[in-house]
Amino acid sequence: MPDGSRIRQPQCFVFGQLTRKLEIEPSGDSGMFAVRFKPEGLQPISKLAAKEFQDSAVPLAEILGEEGMALESKILKASSIELRIDIIEQFLTDKFESFTVADSIVKETVSTIIESRGRQKINELPIDTVVSRRTLERRFAESVGINLKQLSKIIRLKTAVQKMINREYETLTELACDNGYYDQAHFIKEFKTYTGLTPRDFFEPTFSFTHLFYESD
Repeated sequence: MPDGSRIRQPQCFVFGQLTRKLEIEPSGDSGMFAVRFKPEGLQPISKLAAKEFQDSAVPLAEILGEEGMALESKILKASSIELRIDIIEQFLTDKFESFTVADSIVKETVSTIIESRGRQKINELPIDTVVSRRTLERRFAESVGINLKQLSKIIRLKTAVQKMINREYETLTELACDNGYYDQAHFIKEFKTYTGLTPRDFFEPTFSFTHLFYESD
């Protein structure tokens, strides 16, 4: 927690958009099975606005009630990763067929931000004529959980981190400039804001667990 305190996470939960570092400390032998949604992907299966999940781990049962408890039980009892994948894929397929589709305007805006790798200027985003910018901002926050600028920063940093992992740079200054940062200091400051680490610390063996959140798309 920001104040230094610790909380025990539930076994099955939904984590919203992160706007700050998250420290995870295993209490024993640990494993992880996770589904990563697109920025706007949670909206069709949750009755809660995505902004309610920001920086929070919400128990699955709180979102889906008895249905969530049943899903949690199936996943925890599954004898293999393959079986867990089958269970969650079937569940999500059924949900997406019966729930409201994601906000199309928000979806298009998210796609624009991702395609620009977070470098699209927010005040130059193409806005559908049927909605005002204020309306878009409100709908975006409800569907994605953060505002347009925050998502752009996250996408830009994710792009830079992926290049770091793939060693697609010569110097941090080059990496910073190629990804739209003013300079190396700007990049390092934003990197620490979201990860709690410096770029150099990121590759220390102590933090190898961190790479699980970045190395696959």
